[in-house]
Amino acid sequence: MKMVLTCTPSGTTSHLRMDSGPCPSGHTLSYESIPVLSQEAQSRLEAESQPFDYMVAAQFFSLSFSLTVMLYIVAKCGGAILGLLKSTS
Repeated sequence: MKMVLTCTPSGTTSHLRMDSGPCPSGHTLSYESIPVLSQEAQSRLEAESQPFDYMVAAQFFSLSFSLTVMLYIVAKCGGAILGLLKSTS
């Protein structure tokens, strides 16, 4: 945890209040504690996160799109064959 200076509205309670300083009117400076990642945790998090790969996304999209079109064509042909069989009997 780290202590940082923040501008908070005057009506809120905080750990330690100071004068308004650089804050806008109606706000005061106050110390607040915020969570901070350690160097090890931050480097591990950055190593695990990879940038978005547009080529892989395009391959997944093209595969799913072509399978959908192929399924539509198979169903359309199957419906035509069943319609032909139904009309001949």
